[in-house]
Formats: sequence, C-alpha cells, structure tokens
Amino acid sequence: MLGDDLERWLGEVPTLHDVLPVQTERPARGGGRLVVTSLELWGDRAKWNVAQFPPPAPPAAGEPLPRFALTDDAGTEYRVAGGGAGGDGRWWTEYVTFSPVPPAHATVLRLTGGALAAGAVVTVALAVENAA
Repeated sequence: MLGDDLERWLGEVPTLHDVLPVQTERPARGGGRLVVTSLELWGDRAKWNVAQFPPPAPPAAGEPLPRFALTDDAGTEYRVAGGGAGGDGRWWTEYVTFSPVPPAHATVLRLTGGALAAGAVVTVALAVENAA
C-alpha cells in the first residue's frame, strides 16, 4: 500500500480494467513489420504495446519522431499521455498511452501513424461497456 501522502500526491491509483489481445501485424514505417500485441484499458488511459522487426532507423538530425494517433467511432479527442521504447539490433518494443480512456459508447479504436507505414491502420473492436 502507498502512504497517505504519496497517494494524495499521485492522485487515484490506476486501475486496470481490461487487456485486449490484438496480435496484428502491419507494415512498419521504413520497412519491416510492426506487431501490435495488446491494448490495455486503464481507468484513465489506453495503452498500446507494439514490437518492430527490424528496429527503426534513428531519425535524421532535426527530424521529429513519428507520433501515433488514436481515433474511435464516438469522435473522442485523444492525446498522447506517454510512452517508451527500446530494443537491440534484432527487434524493438514500444508502448504508447492515450488519454482519456475510450468512452463506454465507443465500439472501435483505430491506431495510425507512429511506427506504422503510411496508410496502415490497426482496428480493435471494443465491448459496449469497455471502461468504467
């Protein structure tokens, strides 16, 4: 358990509501393949987990990193809330989180951009009651 002071500073402790296996492969930006492994639905955000083979080339100096985007069929406006990546010479793993959590009436999420090749989309069907 967290101490009372730490809980007040952090706010509500995140609650995991669901983990959806995605297990979908799409072409990666710059070649290779991107495997979207899962989608985690937390109390206040959605977290996507991906792996890329081979690892992406480092961006050229001054070139912005490509950013993932998230949309749904309910018209929700999502913002990137965090992420991380790393790997070795053979593969690369990455996660990206979006806020807010999808609303209960959203039935489909679509992930685009980021390490996905231009025009590639990952679509995940949601249960009608997908989050609290």
